[in-house]
Amino acid sequence: MTETRAETGAGAPTVAPPPTERRPRGLADLLGTSDHLAIGRLFVGTSLLFLVVAGVAGGVVGVDRIDGTADLVSGAYGQLLTLHGVGATFLFAIPVFCGLAIAVVPLQVGARTVAFPRAAAAAYWVWAFSGVLVLVAYLINGGPGGGRLDGRLLWIVALGGVVVGLCLAAVCIATTVLALRTPGMSLYRLPMFSWSMLVASSLWLLTLPVFAGILVLTYLDTRHFAGLYDGFGNYDGLRWAVGQPQVVAFALPALGVIGDIAATATGARQRSRIGLYTTIAAAGVLGIGANTYFQAVEPDLLADPLYVGVGVALLLPLVAFTGGIGDTLRRGRLRVTGPLVLAAASLLMFLAGAAAGAMRVVEPFELVGTTADASYTHYVLLAGALGAVAGMFHWSTKLYGAALADNAAKGAGALLLLGTVALALPDLVSGLLDQGRGSIGDQRDGVAALNVVSVIGGVLVVLGLLSVLATVAGGARAGRRAGAGGDVPADPWGGLTLEWATTSPPEPGNFGALEAVRSPE
Repeated sequence: MTETRAETGAGAPTVAPPPTERRPRGLADLLGTSDHLAIGRLFVGTSLLFLVVAGVAGGVVGVDRIDGTADLVSGAYGQLLTLHGVGATFLFAIPVFCGLAIAVVPLQVGARTVAFPRAAAAAYWVWAFSGVLVLVAYLINGGPGGGRLDGRLLWIVALGGVVVGLCLAAVCIATTVLALRTPGMSLYRLPMFSWSMLVASSLWLLTLPVFAGILVLTYLDTRHFAGLYDGFGNYDGLRWAVGQPQVVAFALPALGVIGDIAATATGARQRSRIGLYTTIAAAGVLGIGANTYFQAVEPDLLADPLYVGVGVALLLPLVAFTGGIGDTLRRGRLRVTGPLVLAAASLLMFLAGAAAGAMRVVEPFELVGTTADASYTHYVLLAGALGAVAGMFHWSTKLYGAALADNAAKGAGALLLLGTVALALPDLVSGLLDQGRGSIGDQRDGVAALNVVSVIGGVLVVLGLLSVLATVAGGARAGRRAGAGGDVPADPWGGLTLEWATTSPPEPGNFGALEAVRSPE
């Protein structure tokens, strides 16, 4: 990780300034833009809206679980359940980090723009249009368990389009880190977020094509009634992508956000850079879950030593990463900023999720197939959401041209942290009481009360997300009013990486003449 702004040396090779152009302003410009900051903002804003939809769907499911009936949604319970999982994962967790990376990574590595900017723009529009079609498929009674064949097929095709868009974005991000670094910016000198995005985008390019292939099989099974999958609405073959351990690979960039914010908040040199790089990479590799596809045909995963070992081993890199971050916080002059509060909450939820995952795969607890599955997913994905929101506040002057209120960050962090605990912990306890995953009847004693707490937690999470949306929208409006000539400081935090060496918002081309980087510190 880069702890202090990278040094440049006199007489070192320089990168020439770019030709003069302008940032896109207005809807017409956005529709055809290839500006990486605009594309990043579109990804981030749209993914937040999709997450609110997924959260509301989960809230409706939670209300129905309170009394053990499905009276509120009648036959749509299963559809809402899958909308909640698929929406939170493919319409938020991955794309929100794609947006942050497309906007911020070029600034961190000293690039003029993202690699293949037109492809990055295409990635957004393919993903966003396909995401809307996913929602339309549910509205016409499609999706897993839907009553219309054409709606079920539309859902599969649209979700395939979502995956294509995300893969294209991942290619642009990984290429930016590998090929567009400024002279002297070696991989060893990368900021933590850029490193985490290199690892994460590589993992996404390994696992998302597997998911796309299974979508093809699911389409054939649904269209021709081939009988490949016997589970709910042919969804069992896809369930691995929203469960343990795959969601860790999707939320992984939050660790990079945490690392950059911790170093910025203290100004301390990072003594264990390689160790932190390694923990992020190890957590990502252990988060590859494509092998759990076979859960659809081999439910007894606890008999698989690889699955059990990975579930327990994921704790190790996260604990080691926490130790490294703690060392940075201990040695520096700590400033408790809003982004740091959000980052700390994210790391706590990552640890809680890893602990829940380790319990889930230990045979005496017998938690596989219970509500503990949902608990794990909520912990990890909301840890990722907290990390993403921390990044939005931390880099707000670069993203929106305005500093978002620090107190708003702390308030949103409190709501999201309390909401995550209240949402996920009751499901873990319900799993210990042997409450089945996705079942709403035959509830064990005490589960109804736990479901009430879980619903309250879901409400807090949605309120936290709405507060973030309101704050971001306000900041974006303020940034548009101020324009490029505003008085927004280039470096409001005393930042440590290259993105703080340019203006807020960055001028077209991001940097003027940029000397070669000579030091990671």
